[in-house]
Amino acid sequence: MAKKKKTSVFTHNILLIKLAGKTFYGLLIFFLILISMLILIVNINPSGDFRIYYIISGSMRPTIKTGSLIIIKKLRTYNKNDIVTYIENNTNKKNVSATHRIISVKNKNHYLTKGDANRGEDVSIISKEQIQGKVIFRIPLLGYLIHLSKTLTGLIVFIIIPGLIIVISETFFLIKTVTTFVRSRL
Repeated sequence: MAKKKKTSVFTHNILLIKLAGKTFYGLLIFFLILISMLILIVNINPSGDFRIYYIISGSMRPTIKTGSLIIIKKLRTYNKNDIVTYIENNTNKKNVSATHRIISVKNKNHYLTKGDANRGEDVSIISKEQIQGKVIFRIPLLGYLIHLSKTLTGLIVFIIIPGLIIVISETFFLIKTVTTFVRSRL
């Protein structure tokens, strides 16, 4: 009759800790890849039909909250009540974009816009050429991560700390592997 090998509570807890560590490590890698891809997409912002922006003001509350990530699509025509992102007519700043609702179509190529939370309509009428696209999807709060990633704090939180965790983890794994290999040769 074979004896059953009993595992101690200590051994069981060690296995749980190792499993939790591997799960954390896997999630950390996944999170880093996801954030890196989003940062690249937002910063490169290809000139195709789809673009990604993040909202930094509250002018479209409650429809689009501050800190949301939005995906826009370039269309041939825009209609009343479409929410669009456009480049403002601002001579002081280059390429300042705004995301507002079309409240009136002046002709096929000119639109009057207004932020949902703003009291009045926008001062300038925008042309179709200024419109980058219609908002087709939004993800609340994800824009904060993108905005944070462009700061020194974001660099530390998203790159340096996770990078150090990975380097330290891999160093311990390498030491353990080499030690096991050396002991097996003795």
